[in-house]
Amino acid sequence: MKSNRAQAGCSPARILLAEDDSDLRMLFALKLEDAGFEVTQACDGRELLERLIDSAPEGGNSTPFDIILSDINMPHFNPLDVIIGARSRLTTTPIVLMTSFADAQTREQARRLGVREVLDKPLRLDDLSATILRILADWRRQPAELH
Repeated sequence: MKSNRAQAGCSPARILLAEDDSDLRMLFALKLEDAGFEVTQACDGRELLERLIDSAPEGGNSTPFDIILSDINMPHFNPLDVIIGARSRLTTTPIVLMTSFADAQTREQARRLGVREVLDKPLRLDDLSATILRILADWRRQPAELH
């Protein structure tokens, strides 16, 4: 299933994956790489923020990542706080959050911040790749001025 951008002759879609559980992070990364994605990993909220800052063009309002996939509960910074702090750089980047226990209030806050989807753990690995592909396809169908 190596098809995310290769079909169009483009480079693979780039995912920023943030997960504090190293075993899960490696498992998710391997599955996504096997599906043809380029994956950059972050082990906590601080590293997620650093990766976003380090990857953004000077003064730009975009990120070189095509999608951000992050656990909600991580050390240092909660990804929702990272999204709030980096909002000017994340204006169009699709964001998907994962959680083992999110209440309705957290889900609503995520939606208000533009999070595309909140996935419940445990995740089926095949569903994860399919969800990422679906979100990227939906994002690419948007008018270019929204990117």
